[in-house]
Amino acid sequence: MAKKIILYLSGVILGVFLVNFLFGGRNISCTYFPQDRVVDNLRRKSFTWSEFALCQVNRLEMKGLLDVDSLLGVSKVLFSESRIRGVDCPEYLFESKGVDKVYFVVRNCVEEAIIIYMDTTKTTSVRCP
Repeated sequence: MAKKIILYLSGVILGVFLVNFLFGGRNISCTYFPQDRVVDNLRRKSFTWSEFALCQVNRLEMKGLLDVDSLLGVSKVLFSESRIRGVDCPEYLFESKGVDKVYFVVRNCVEEAIIIYMDTTKTTSVRCP
């Protein structure tokens, strides 16, 4: 009986090392849901800010929200209010989770992502030139 357990454990350990050797160096992520796919796609791109979004951030004094990666982690996509069908660069509306809600729109183009809107409401509450 002890011989079978030792043989079984040695096979499991050998299998773990073999799988780690074959698949260990790959950057594999499991993004099955639409929310996760959008966020994963955006995190792989470089971000630029539109002048309108920067004006909104300055007027509303939201300088702490300029870290887009952390902002994407605490936000959810509002697919029903996003423009994703029939356009070259889909625009996703995000809503941050938490007490202070922040809404922002990201235009997801092939090479880059552009933040075109950021405010505390879904419609513009700040006048920017």
